[in-house]
Amino acid sequence: MIDYSNDISSSNAILIDAWGQAYQAIRLLNIIVEHSDEVDGFDTKPYLSTSKILRALIYLDMMQHWGDVPFITSMDNRVSRTNKDEVMNALLKDINESIPYLYEDPVHNQTIVSQDLANALVGLIHLEQKDYNGAASYFSKIIDETYTISFENSIYSDINNKEAVFTLLFPEDGNYQPSQIFCQFLKKGTLHPIYRNTSILFHYAETLNGLNRNLELLNVLNQIRVAGSMNPLQELPSNPKYEIADLWKQFIGQDYGYFALLKRLGIAVELLEIQSYQQLYPIPYQEFSLNPNMTQNPSY
Repeated sequence: MIDYSNDISSSNAILIDAWGQAYQAIRLLNIIVEHSDEVDGFDTKPYLSTSKILRALIYLDMMQHWGDVPFITSMDNRVSRTNKDEVMNALLKDINESIPYLYEDPVHNQTIVSQDLANALVGLIHLEQKDYNGAASYFSKIIDETYTISFENSIYSDINNKEAVFTLLFPEDGNYQPSQIFCQFLKKGTLHPIYRNTSILFHYAETLNGLNRNLELLNVLNQIRVAGSMNPLQELPSNPKYEIADLWKQFIGQDYGYFALLKRLGIAVELLEIQSYQQLYPIPYQEFSLNPNMTQNPSY
């Protein structure tokens, strides 16, 4: 999420950097995907699958911030902005085909692309599409009777923490500035969790809210509140989406996923005090000279 107290335009340096780094990563992942079948005598499926999952993660993040984006899967960069539903359906196909070849980690290695990450991505794509039953089925694959959440700051420094599902690892010397692809409001530490148990439980709460499964939603919200040393609710608030958003901000912060959460709940304009058009970022200005098929988001 970007700071809207500053002027947001197509020349914003943070957005230019985020867009550029996203497509630089996508280009590298495309090379792996495109040429993986050219390697003889070596099982490339785990690497192919990992590349497709990472590519899906980046594309989903970009669509959450820019809406329709060019869906580039080859070396051709002059692609028009692709309808996000078309992109999401392609990502679902990629992820579901990749899941059997992904690492199922019994010792919980949060820096490796795992089946839990893939299931979380599929669930979130269904959530973005308002397919709440589909989302719930994938989040339920991760959430079970042994599922625990933690709000300890060790998630940003302890590689052995059990809260993170997938984490970016930054050098301890602090010289490397993390990519703005994901979030401006990074908390200090060498680890930056992209997907974590708590955020997945919040996403599950969203699906329960969308399905009006109120008793289950109350139980999930109270699980979060009790873990955060808050008193449990005796009854569900009349508008649970504000409780979901408030608890996310309190326990995760304005970190990766908060902006998209507010937009899905339909309260981003109200809580962030922004204009409706600002729910999408402007396309960086240089893209219009690099790609003649590019179009700008409304009102920028």
